Amino acid sequence: MRILVCGGAGYIGSHTCVGLAERGHQVVVADSGVNSSPRVVPRLRKLAGSPIPVHRVDLRDRGALTALFAAYRFDAVLHFAALKAVGESCRRPLEYFDNNISGTIVLLQVMQDAGVRRLVFSSSATV
Repeated sequence: MRILVCGGAGYIGSHTCVGLAERGHQVVVADSGVNSSPRVVPRLRKLAGSPIPVHRVDLRDRGALTALFAAYRFDAVLHFAALKAVGESCRRPLEYFDNNISGTIVLLQVMQDAGVRRLVFSSSATV
C-alpha cells in the first residue's frame, strides 16, 4: 500500500512511518514543519531503511496537496498533522481551528477528488 502520512516528521508520525515501512508499505510524508524538526528526516529514512519522500506541505494548501495526490496515487492517509498544545490553543484558538479544522476539510476534499477512501485521523490532542 502507498500511504500518505500527514505530520510524518513529528514524533508519533515518524514512529508510524518506520513501522509502516518495516511492514513493506510505501510511505510518503507531508509535513508543514510547524511541529517537527528537519533533523528527523535523515534519521527517519535510516530507521525505515528506505528513501521515504518528505514534502513540506501545509494541509490547507489545496494546490500542493492536490499535486501530491496526483504524483503518488495513495491508497490511504494517516493524519497526524493537528496542533495539540493545550495552553497555546487557549491563547490562539482561531489558529488551532484554522489548522485543525480547515486543514482536515481540505485534506478530505482532496482525498475525495482523488478517490482515496481510507483515512485514519489520530491526535494526541486534549483540546
